[in-house]
Amino acid sequence: MNVRTSALAVCLLFSATSKLLPESSQDPQNVITLEDRFITQCHAQLIGIEKILRSLNVTVTKEKLFTATRRKRIQAFISQIMHLTNIIKQESFRNADMDSCQLLVEFNHRLISLIKHQCATKFRTAHQFDEDSFILALQSRKVLSGEDIAKQFQNTWKLIATIEKEGLGLTRINRIARWIDDKLIAPSQRHSIPTRTSGGVGALFFGGYFWNKFHSDDENVLPLLYDQTDKLDRLWTSIIKHKAPIGEIGGAIVLGWMLREYAASIKPVIDKKISVWLNQSKGGSYLKEADRIDEKTEKVRFDDVHGHDEIKRYFQFLVNYLEDSETHDRQGVRPSRGILCIGDTRTGKTYCINAFLEEVNQMLLSTGQIGKFRLIKPSVLRIKIEGMERILREAKAKAPCILFIDEIDLLDLQRTGENRTLSEFLTAMGDAVNSNDSKRQIFIIAATNCPETLDKALRQPGRFGKELRFEYPNFKDRIHFIRSKVKEFILPEQEQSFDFEKLAHYTNEQSYEAMNLFIKDAMMKAKINNNGELTQQHLESALEENIFHIIPAHSKDIPHQEKQILAAHFAGKAVALSLLDANMKLAKVTIKQVMTELKEKAMGSHLWDSKNKEQQRFEYGKVFTYCEQDSINMQTHQEKMSLIKLHLAGFVAEELLLGSCGYSCHVEDDTNIALSIAKSLAFQGVDESTVSKRMVQSCYDKAVEIKDTCMQEIRDLLSAHKETLSLIAQDLLKEQTLDSQHIKERIESIVTA
Repeated sequence: MNVRTSALAVCLLFSATSKLLPESSQDPQNVITLEDRFITQCHAQLIGIEKILRSLNVTVTKEKLFTATRRKRIQAFISQIMHLTNIIKQESFRNADMDSCQLLVEFNHRLISLIKHQCATKFRTAHQFDEDSFILALQSRKVLSGEDIAKQFQNTWKLIATIEKEGLGLTRINRIARWIDDKLIAPSQRHSIPTRTSGGVGALFFGGYFWNKFHSDDENVLPLLYDQTDKLDRLWTSIIKHKAPIGEIGGAIVLGWMLREYAASIKPVIDKKISVWLNQSKGGSYLKEADRIDEKTEKVRFDDVHGHDEIKRYFQFLVNYLEDSETHDRQGVRPSRGILCIGDTRTGKTYCINAFLEEVNQMLLSTGQIGKFRLIKPSVLRIKIEGMERILREAKAKAPCILFIDEIDLLDLQRTGENRTLSEFLTAMGDAVNSNDSKRQIFIIAATNCPETLDKALRQPGRFGKELRFEYPNFKDRIHFIRSKVKEFILPEQEQSFDFEKLAHYTNEQSYEAMNLFIKDAMMKAKINNNGELTQQHLESALEENIFHIIPAHSKDIPHQEKQILAAHFAGKAVALSLLDANMKLAKVTIKQVMTELKEKAMGSHLWDSKNKEQQRFEYGKVFTYCEQDSINMQTHQEKMSLIKLHLAGFVAEELLLGSCGYSCHVEDDTNIALSIAKSLAFQGVDESTVSKRMVQSCYDKAVEIKDTCMQEIRDLLSAHKETLSLIAQDLLKEQTLDSQHIKERIESIVTA
């Protein structure tokens, strides 16, 4: 068989599969040979192998069974293979001939076979990958026929599909369990076979039992049944003895009802045990489902908590105190027994406390004190039903212990009427936390994001005497968190291609959970793109949707005239923010829909408040800013003047680009905020309700004068950069969202020209 016939056989086999050959997008004069198209398909296999390697890297990073040393070794192994595949894709096989085709097929097959072997052994043999030996083995390969090349090519696709489906480390038991679940358990549950079978077996058992009871005097008729029903006989005799008037038939009915209720009570327990066992047998991601069914929470330690260094140090001192409380007590170093964790929502209060409780567990395990300390976590509902006095009485009985109450503000601990819960708290808590017996001590830890709703008497020494304040992560903590999370999805050498500082700037005043959400969403976008490679672009796109809340697609097809108004308005703001020397820096500007932050209102308030306007769910266009450092919003006089100019820049830009301004775009927000800032400068911190009307009017006139001055200055500034303003407005009409780097490049290009 000659070379052309071999290539034709390979391509015919490709056509018979789902891997269709790509159509040529080149010039018609350039002839695309069969070898060229074959090389293209082999490169598609290489892309599939790289996708598998990226997925394996993520799995290895998150797999807790691997030690840090072994994880680094596996990542180095994957990185070397990725480096080799990149060389093959970019540098080799530029001349398409049959020898090159065979070499590429052999390379792909050996590489995917190696990966499959490593997956099967959980990378136990993953030492340093020797690229030279691998390539040398390829060069000493035997020459294959066209049919052999086609078979090997097809086997490579099958191996790729198998690894993508099975993932990392599925054993034979896992595969058997998954096959049983897919082929046997799922169909039987769909047709209720277990329920019907258990019902039939139960009916047969009790039918045989009662038939022998009423119609047979020979105990040897069904000896096995009699052997298994001794307890049932005793129960039967007890029912007949105590309920003789109902007779044997009535007793049979009562016995059947009792057994049915007993079976119904134990069925959920049995189902739970079976579900846990089955999910553990299936392995892989089903292990997390098994933990969820078994109500096992994810264990976190202080190393898993980002930031909050002072709080972690205090909790570590508590761990040391609990380990040897007597020594600390003799030295007079005794921490407060009542601890209140306060902070905004999603700042990590509960997460940090869970880490503290796990550290206590690990300390007890390492010191052989298992069972010495109890951890009690009553829900708010339980406290409301049973009462705090009963909960604290239980804690005293189990002392020494730690009592953790999450969202304590939901207990309504205020002096409003006859508050039984507050009374019990104030009475019982003092006795619980002020015990001098170091062996019977109780720590009460509570968490809330509304400390102002707690009675002042609770937040006093002797009760909740220690307050730990949680805040949103600062700039350094955000960089560390984003880098650590992104590193779970990339190879070590890819870290240089990400701008973590930029992402940290854009996530100011965001919680760890919000940042974790946008990183996961970015990874999902990378998966949707079919290559699985996470990039900076994926992260910024996910950040726009999850942090900036920019709606990706417009729900309305607004007219071009209105788009021009939006583009001119926000181009003016973006240019003004880039040119003004302000503390705030431009992050992004958009004319897309942006979700607004809704203010919480009482239910039904719209029924009695006629002035209560319906809140806007979204608005068109917004300028997003950031500060280079963590800011507490302290502003100088000049910075406030720049801020006034920024809010007026949009209306000035409309006048310059469109000829006039109708004050219809964000008019209430911008004009009111600009006037409010001007008033703060005019009144100089004086409360207008404490001065005369004449002085108030004078300050108002001065505020309007400041606003008019800023309007004229921003008009002069934008007029001098009208060409840049026009270009950015056109870019906004086209792209709809622009980054600060794009605005900066536009301004610099006009200046240098």
